Amino acid sequence: MITGLFGIKLAVVGSNLARKTLNLKLEFETLLLSLSNQFIHLPSDRIDSGVNLALEKIGQFAGVDRSWIVELDHAAGLASNTFEWCAAGIESGMPYVQNFPIERANWWTSRMQRLEIIHVPDVKQLPAEAVVEREILEIQGIKSVVAVPLVYGGELMGMLGFDSVRQKKTWPPEIISLLQIVGEMLSNALERKRSEQRQAEAENRYAAVVESLAEGLVIGDLNDVVLYVNPQITKLTGYSSDELCGSVAYKNLIPKEQWHKVEFGTKRRLQEKSDRYELELVRKDGERIWVEVTASPYRDSSGNVIGSIAALNDVTARKRAEDETKLYQEQFIQAQKMEALGQLAAGVAHDLNNSLAAVIGHLQLIQAVEPPASRIKDSVQLALSGCSRASSLANQLLSFSRHGQYRLERLELRHAVKEAVDFLSKAIGSGVSIDILHFDSDLYVLVDHAELQQAVTNLVLNASQAMEHGGEITIEFGSERRMDTLRYNPKASPGEFCTVAINDQGHGIAKENLIKIFDPFFTTKEDKGGTGLGLSMVYAAMQRHGGWVEVESEVGRGTSFKLLFPKSAVAGVEAPDANLAREATKLSLIPGKILIIDDEPVLADLAAQFLKLSGFKVQAYTSGRAALEWFKKNCSDVAMVILDMKMPDLSGRKCFEELRAVDPEVRVALTSGFLDDLDVSELIDLGALKFFQKPVDYPALVDWVKGALAGG
Repeated sequence: MITGLFGIKLAVVGSNLARKTLNLKLEFETLLLSLSNQFIHLPSDRIDSGVNLALEKIGQFAGVDRSWIVELDHAAGLASNTFEWCAAGIESGMPYVQNFPIERANWWTSRMQRLEIIHVPDVKQLPAEAVVEREILEIQGIKSVVAVPLVYGGELMGMLGFDSVRQKKTWPPEIISLLQIVGEMLSNALERKRSEQRQAEAENRYAAVVESLAEGLVIGDLNDVVLYVNPQITKLTGYSSDELCGSVAYKNLIPKEQWHKVEFGTKRRLQEKSDRYELELVRKDGERIWVEVTASPYRDSSGNVIGSIAALNDVTARKRAEDETKLYQEQFIQAQKMEALGQLAAGVAHDLNNSLAAVIGHLQLIQAVEPPASRIKDSVQLALSGCSRASSLANQLLSFSRHGQYRLERLELRHAVKEAVDFLSKAIGSGVSIDILHFDSDLYVLVDHAELQQAVTNLVLNASQAMEHGGEITIEFGSERRMDTLRYNPKASPGEFCTVAINDQGHGIAKENLIKIFDPFFTTKEDKGGTGLGLSMVYAAMQRHGGWVEVESEVGRGTSFKLLFPKSAVAGVEAPDANLAREATKLSLIPGKILIIDDEPVLADLAAQFLKLSGFKVQAYTSGRAALEWFKKNCSDVAMVILDMKMPDLSGRKCFEELRAVDPEVRVALTSGFLDDLDVSELIDLGALKFFQKPVDYPALVDWVKGALAGG
């Protein structure tokens, strides 16, 4: 009976134990499922709170006093208690394990590195070699401890453990299994946190690098919609990132004629090709800058091309320097070309003037000797008119070549231009009007009056001819301070410049012609009799005056030519005309011969004939040296010398000096088909009385000689 009762009791106990074990297993599985779901959906920034909650749940489930995690820093060789849960009334043990040197706990560490489970039911029973571990555990009041390794990818990350403080405890296998399973979950969660922290740190470093780049960085999709810009782009363009991102920004930043570069480049990104090219950007404030673009394919994490990434480097300073260098080179080439053509033009003009001089002289001689009613005089006058037009062309060539005479005067620019315009207003077409815009200040410049009027005449007539159907020419005056003079005229000095701009509403000048319009003999008006010398003369005249001419033109809209003259800072009298000063000198009437020295026999003979007709005694030579030999013997009989400047055996300058060496008081007049400006002023300063440009007006020459020798 008793045995039967005992058996019934054992069966009941066994049944209760089985039920309890089953319930424990169900709670265990429910806990694991709860923790697993929690960490699957947990964002990285909440992993720490998730770990703490997991320690609390497993600690309560296992009925322990503490649950904890110690993480290892292999590089530093340190261990730190980073997470902990404590039951009510249990003091934290975290402060005792912070930056603890791993090598000091060799007994514990060696087992962890072998990925063993450490189960210590009684801390006091730790072996002698674990003396350091026992001290650390006893300081925390720990009587029993169990710990499992936290492992990820075969690498030991740390330890997950339970402490029992209030009593000694031996943990059953199911609790140790719980620790191991939860340890795997927590290892994965902590590694995900570490990985995402590393990624965030890398992204922050990348962002810091990108945002500190001196170059601008733009990322766009395959439709050229901007996805990202760094701060340098906002500085470069003047637009904020909000204004740029989400838009097809290049259509606002790049002139329309350059859009194709970006669109073509985007297609090349799909072909996995990179490019480097230069673009002109228009900033938000309207300023234009140049950038060098280095563009490459932008890929997603799978390596697929999803857009473009481009680095933009501001090369405006370099481009401007290159443009200036190019301009200097063009100016140098232009100057060389003009110099060479000038020499050619001067030679042609000299020979032409000498030939004309013979023709004009003999025609004038015929006029002088023929009776006034002679029928031949009409033919002579027509011939002289033709020669005059030819002489005018020669003088244009001389003006272009800088071998003509010019006289500087201090003039008020507005007044001088108005004089030319008043004259021209009667010559231009009836459908064209000229409007001179008001400018308050006086604009004084030192110029050759004739050359200024010639330049204005050329530009106004060109403007008129450019407006075939009529229109308005506007003339604007101004004052500018310019420091970039070297690029326009090597002889110009930085400072204040007076300007006059002549603007038309004509057909404009094609871009390819703009660089050629100042070339001699270049013209687009062959059918209208254009010689191609007008603008080249304007260019040469402005260079000669220490200024320059600028041009802006747009086909179909019109053209603007601006003349820049150095402002005259010296108030007072006009620059002296040495010729007039010399002519005003009162000479005593000294009877004697007129010595003519000219290497052209025809011209020497012509001058002699005209002077003889007026009663002068004449001695003519075609050789400078022969004339000097005669002069040395007969200088006392010479009243005046008419000296040609260009002779093959002896230059006019050298001949003049040797004449003066014989007779310091000898009176000399000069003639030439062309004459360098320096020689004109120097020879006049040395005592020459007058300069006659060939072809010489012989009656005028005779009248001047009469006046000079008569003292009038």
